[in-house]
Amino acid sequence: MKKTQNIKKKLGILFFSTLILGCENAPLPLQGEKVSIFNKEKTQKTENKKIILEKPYINKLWNSNGGNSENNMGHIAGHKKFHKLYSNDIGSVSSKKQILYTPVANENMVFTISGNLRLTAININTGKTVWFQKFSNNDLIKFGTLALNGNDLYLLTNNSQLVKLNAKTGEIIYSKYFNTNLKSGLTICDNKLFFTNDNNETFAINQTTGEKEYIHKTIEESSSFIKGSTPACKDDKLITAFSNGEVHMIMAETSTPIWLDSVYKINPSNINTISDIIANPAIKNNIVVVKSYNDITKAFDIDEGKTLWITSNGGKTTPIISNDTMFDINNNKVLFASNVSNGNKIWETKLNIKQDDIFFDPLLINNQIIIPVSNGDIIKVNPYNGNIIETESLTSQIDVSPIVINDKLIIISNGDLEVFN
Repeated sequence: MKKTQNIKKKLGILFFSTLILGCENAPLPLQGEKVSIFNKEKTQKTENKKIILEKPYINKLWNSNGGNSENNMGHIAGHKKFHKLYSNDIGSVSSKKQILYTPVANENMVFTISGNLRLTAININTGKTVWFQKFSNNDLIKFGTLALNGNDLYLLTNNSQLVKLNAKTGEIIYSKYFNTNLKSGLTICDNKLFFTNDNNETFAINQTTGEKEYIHKTIEESSSFIKGSTPACKDDKLITAFSNGEVHMIMAETSTPIWLDSVYKINPSNINTISDIIANPAIKNNIVVVKSYNDITKAFDIDEGKTLWITSNGGKTTPIISNDTMFDINNNKVLFASNVSNGNKIWETKLNIKQDDIFFDPLLINNQIIIPVSNGDIIKVNPYNGNIIETESLTSQIDVSPIVINDKLIIISNGDLEVFN
């Protein structure tokens, strides 16, 4: 009864009877017009707070685009300075064949998908190729995403061919087609694979059989980016964010909807009207942070969907959270630290990034915030006060957000996998 009341409170005029999630012909709209929340936002206060980070840990698994099912890797152990160990050619990159999603890795191997759809497994200690699989050269196949669960490796192409392989040998276990266009990375939750397409449908796929179990839908959005938000999951609670700015929490096992909300605003003074959510929802304890491109970030109570705070910060990068502190970058290239419990800002720093350069998801490594830039630079920032420590040039370019395994920084650069320690 409490769940039903919560949905009514959130949506008002939403007819709950439309939530027929197992039926592919039943969309899940948030009815009514988009109403500006510009004047309803919580004023973001500045807080004089001592930042206490979690102890750095040695990360041994990066199993999805967001690193883990919560899309929050926290404080990772690593090095203050980076030294290149080796490079491995993983395949070509071109304007037609893109690398949009990160590699995945365990403590022994890193798995990459190239712009020409070559799947490569590389020994993380020696840098040598263990095996590779080359997939279709079809012009319709432009990119893919990976997920890793023990010895099971999953590849999903942009036209939604799902391939399950043995991670040790590269042997193909099954190949399935879903006749839809991929928009998000893969998330592993409750023995299922979850991904979202460009029609704002979230697919739940049985890991073992590769069969579709259900589709969770909402209304489509005409304006969106190629890459979308990777779902997040904690304790069977699946958070999906869509290109129309909606955020849904459903039970991963049953597809039962628990709460729905939205992260968009209509501001006449702002020409940025794209509601798309590209940043991954990030979970810390009972808080989920959802950030839209359209200059709104919201934090929700993951169980009830209660809005904890709202701020006027938007963008494409996923925040990182350690203890009670969140680090994020907004559309204006401002890096800031804030209290994840109330949204209050602690410090902010303007980053010197050229207009044509792209910055990727920040990482928190060994008491430094690491900001990768597409020109090959790594900007290092003190997480306690926001002071820039230095900018280190590591490579010629960076194609996607780097990952960290066994205190090694792994970068995809112009069709090469480069490893630093």
